[in-house]
Amino acid sequence: MSFLVLLLMVAAAVFAPLLAPTDPYDLAQINIMNSELPPVGMSGADAAFPLGTDAQGRDMLSTILYGTRVSLLIGFGAVVLQAVLGILFGLLAGYLGGRVDSILMRIADVQLSFSTLMVAIIVGAVFKPASAT
Repeated sequence: MSFLVLLLMVAAAVFAPLLAPTDPYDLAQINIMNSELPPVGMSGADAAFPLGTDAQGRDMLSTILYGTRVSLLIGFGAVVLQAVLGILFGLLAGYLGGRVDSILMRIADVQLSFSTLMVAIIVGAVFKPASAT
């Protein structure tokens, strides 16, 4: 069942230009007079915008479909990068062995000793946006 949901999301992302009522990146299609319209089924809704619009008047359904493309690209790209690096370092450790294997294993031990929350806190502190004063 989850594979069907994933397949549906990938298909919606691939065919977003055909499925989306508007292109959220095309500034000529954005009308500020259509801003913050509610979804169909609520009072004041417009049938042209099934999920309503945002503050700039962009169609939410189109925004979701086009946003899915970016999210899936980042997710699949991260998995491919991790697989390539994992296979490369695994092959190096297995083929060269000895000292290289020991160094790579110590690096892996250090990496595994950090908790996910601690890594998130460190990344958040490093990339913290500068507050305007």
